Amino acid sequence: MGMVKEEVTLICPGVFTDNAEWEGVSLSAILDQARIRGGYKRVTVHGLDGYRSHFSPEEIERSLIFLALKVNGVTLPTEHGFPARIVAEEISGGKWVKWVDRIEVR
Repeated sequence: MGMVKEEVTLICPGVFTDNAEWEGVSLSAILDQARIRGGYKRVTVHGLDGYRSHFSPEEIERSLIFLALKVNGVTLPTEHGFPARIVAEEISGGKWVKWVDRIEVR
C-alpha cells in the first residue's frame, strides 16, 4: 500500500506539543482495501493497552488520519506506539491510539 509522509503536530492539551514527520498508511486506504465504501457510522481503533478512539466518517474524510509505522524516518519506537499508532492531523492527541491492535468498523 502507498505510504503517507507528513509533518504533523501532536497536541496533548495542557501537557505538551510535539512536531514530527510521521509515515504510514492512510486509514482511508485501509478501509478501501477492506472494501468498506461507506454506510458505516464510526471506526474504532483499539490499542494493546486497552485504549481506543472513535472516528466518524466525516473525520476520516476531512482529516488526514493514518496508521504510522515510522517517525522522523525511523521505525516507530515502542514508546511512540510500535508497531503502529494512529496519527490524526488537526485532531487532539488524545485520539492518537498507540500500539494499534485492531480496527473495527460499525
